[in-house]
Amino acid sequence: MWSIPDSLFLNAKNLKYLDASFNKLKSFDGITKAQSLEHLNMRGNNLEQIGVLVQFKSLKHINLSDNKLTSIKRR
Repeated sequence: MWSIPDSLFLNAKNLKYLDASFNKLKSFDGITKAQSLEHLNMRGNNLEQIGVLVQFKSLKHINLSDNKLTSIKRR
């Protein structure tokens, strides 16, 4: 499974913008450490669920187009 490793965001608490488009990602749970995230581009991946997004209080813009989303689940 393609995913973003948790360790990538250990020191990313001030990250505001992330473009991870077109990376064949099936999961992006690792970004939960980036709590200041405001803009997220996950276009063109293989995402099926996005429940992890409810944790982001600063998120203003998100692009999830061209994925395989079937549902939005809260965790």
